[in-house]
Order: sequence, then C-alpha cells, then structure tokens
Amino acid sequence: MLPSPTSAQMERRPNLDPFRPTAEPEGFLTLPSAIVPGHLFGGGAIFFDYTHRILETIEPGVVNRRIDHRTAMRLAGILGLGRFTALHLDLPFILQSAGPSVGSGDPDLPVRAASVADPRIGVRMRAAGARPDFMGHYPKGFGLAFELGGTLPIGDQKAFAGEGQVTVDARAHLDYFFAEGAGLSVSLGWLIRPYPRFILDERFRDALLFGVGMRLPLPMLPALAVRLEVRGMSGFDGVLSTPVEGEIGFSYALGPVTLLAFFGTGFTDGAGAPLARAILGVLVSRRAKRPEESRGLEPLDASERVSEDASAASRSDEAAPSAPPGETAGGERLPLSPGPPANDQWIDYD
Repeated sequence: MLPSPTSAQMERRPNLDPFRPTAEPEGFLTLPSAIVPGHLFGGGAIFFDYTHRILETIEPGVVNRRIDHRTAMRLAGILGLGRFTALHLDLPFILQSAGPSVGSGDPDLPVRAASVADPRIGVRMRAAGARPDFMGHYPKGFGLAFELGGTLPIGDQKAFAGEGQVTVDARAHLDYFFAEGAGLSVSLGWLIRPYPRFILDERFRDALLFGVGMRLPLPMLPALAVRLEVRGMSGFDGVLSTPVEGEIGFSYALGPVTLLAFFGTGFTDGAGAPLARAILGVLVSRRAKRPEESRGLEPLDASERVSEDASAASRSDEAAPSAPPGETAGGERLPLSPGPPANDQWIDYD
C-alpha cells in the first residue's frame, strides 16, 4: 500500500528551528568562542525560548498559514577533552506549539503540540591562538577553532522538530578578544542533508551556515555584559529556506553561574526566523582556580619560625668576613680606647 501524499509530505519535513545555544561562558549565544575549557572542565545550561510566527507560508490564492506560538526547552553541555578539544551536546524539547500543520494538505489539522527534537553532538578543536590559563579568562588576540557535528534522527517531523535522517555540519569559528570579556566572532560552515526536505514546494537541501557575534562587558559592572548575534543559513533555493535572525541581550555572571536574557527577531521570511523570539537561560560552569588563588601562603608554626630565624642568623654569621682587631670589615681603623669628645660634641646630662 503506497503512502498518501499527505503522509509522505509530513515524513520529509525539515527541522524548523536551527537555534542551538552554547553552554560555554566564553561564547556569544549560539556561536561558541574558539576557546576550549581545558581537560575535564566544562559546564551545562538550560534555555527556555518562546517564538512567535516561527513559520509563515505565502500561498497564492490561499489564506496564509503560520505557527503562531512555540515554546521550547533546550539542554546544552560542554566538556573539555585534553588541552585543545571540547565536546558539545544539545538536546531540545518542544513544549508547546499552536498553529496548523503547514504542508499536510489538511488546513484543519493542527501541528504536533509537543515532542522531542533532533539532538546534536559536536567536537570542537582549537587550532590557533593563545590558550587560557583558566576557564573564564579571555586571551587577547585572535583564536581559530574547527567544529564537526551531527544530529540524531529522533525528533518528531510532525512537529517540525526532526529531519528523519542524520545530518552533518562542519564549521570554522574565528574570534578576536580585544579586552577581558570583550570580543568579536565570525562563524562559517556547511550543513549536509543526505536527502532534501520540503515545506510545500520549497526544497531544503545542503545549506551554508553563517553568523557574527559581539560581546562587551560594562566598565562600571564587569559581571554584566551585552551580547549581540546575527546568524542564518541558506540553501540558495528560495526565501523560505533562508532564515536569518538576530538577538541582543545581557549576561550576568555570579561566580560559576551565568544568567542570560535575549530578545530578537527574524530578518527574512525564512522558516525558523520568527517575528519575535525571547530567551532565558541559566549556565553553570566548572571553573579552574585562578593561579593566584591556588598558590596561597600558608602560616608557619612558631617552632618552624624560630628554627628558620636561627638558621638564617647562622648563615649570615658564616657569610660575614672576619676583620682584624681594631678595624672594621671595610678596613677603617678604630681607636683602642675612647677619648674625650670634641668641644662641640659634649653631652649635657643635666
């Protein structure tokens, strides 16, 4: 029995939302920095994001159909492996969706409300640039890293949350930090889909990935930083397959915990570029101690201080040269018996 056109279309949908935040405190939002945390250091994060009109189709002669509301939760993690490598994990969940099942052929069929989305695993390697002495430190200058990642096809295509196939992406991240915590980032990559996906007649195939980011801490409050990011992708097949989106927000560091809040909008009518997006996140990182914190001075015991003082005095006596009687070490002669002082040196004892 052959599948109906409606079910065939629903089984070939793309993952609607390519938004995948990073879990590293040195990152921007979805763009990681070229810095790696160090062996077995890293962190985890939880993000909640709400999107309005994440998908809107333009069909001639038909009322436009769109997914008006969508709420998602994302778990992200990063773990350093060795001095130059880091492992990334992203696990998204769709908590709520409201709107028609666009492309199903039935305008009254609602989109799947909740589901799990395709998780992504990636490996990033720092190729150039100074290595930070401890996590949370930003070496000044340029840094370059390469990343290779892939998704697992467990997401629900009826909720526009999965591709139904393994996808692979390769990226290059170039950043420049010109002050502590202040820097710029540029990212370029390529997404490989073994088979194309469709929304209506729009085809989604291999795509170019791109993004730019900036972060700038406030001088009067260094723990508070402004973050800005613009990202997108394009398969050069049409407007619907070219989502471009930007966000601006703040991050506030409280020791190992970082709080994030962003607001953004889409710049194109592409699928996955919403009219509005709001993001809240909490990031917890395992940081290495600063060098000055790990080399504190320990107080000595009283007996140890007396022993050290005696040893120092003994070494000083052994090192001092001996002088003949009546002479100083510098060779100056001293009187054998003190004589009366000069008239202008008499001391009055009264």
